[in-house]
Amino acid sequence: MLEENKKANPLDSNLPNPTDPSDPTFTYYPDSSISWTLEGTLTFLGWITITGGVIAALYLGVSLETMKVSPYTDYVYGTPHPMRWLYAAGAFMSFLCSGALMLGVGQALKYLEEIKAKLN
Repeated sequence: MLEENKKANPLDSNLPNPTDPSDPTFTYYPDSSISWTLEGTLTFLGWITITGGVIAALYLGVSLETMKVSPYTDYVYGTPHPMRWLYAAGAFMSFLCSGALMLGVGQALKYLEEIKAKLN
């Protein structure tokens, strides 16, 4: 069999390395030193949850209405719900607990990684 008809072995170590900058087939990965970690993602999602909870609670407290019908004119009008701020506080506390839980788990994972690094 002729040498040029041979196919390259995918397990051969002489194949071009796309991550080696001296190789002409090098593929550039911008800022590949920064990687997403689980603890960073949980921290980010925790802050997003708390921020979203503040916005949702303010919206709920300001915009919740009850519809009333006038018995004389059959006119429908909205009045502020009497318990709207209580509902807003409940929603905020729910978002706050969820966000704090995510932040806490993220910090616990960060500390576990530091302990693992010290042991190795």
